[in-house]
Amino acid sequence: MKSDQAALVSAATDSIKRLRAEHARLANTIMRFQDEKSQKADLLRALAMEREQLVKEKAQLLEEKLHVEGQLQRFLTRMPFGSLMDDMVAT
Repeated sequence: MKSDQAALVSAATDSIKRLRAEHARLANTIMRFQDEKSQKADLLRALAMEREQLVKEKAQLLEEKLHVEGQLQRFLTRMPFGSLMDDMVAT
């Protein structure tokens, strides 16, 4: 009877140790996944900010391009050869 109880206690102790080790492993895995999720969220925020900056820069460059093209067009219309350029573009 006592040996059965000892075997039962030993088996229960082994099971508890195994479960504690599994719990620790799973807790570490969960923490690693949470860290990765946090890093990905930080990266996405940084990429969103960079995209926003690039969109603004693109708009500024487009505005500058249009301004320079307008200046060029005004310059060419004042030149005596401006009409030649218009003829060349048309062909």
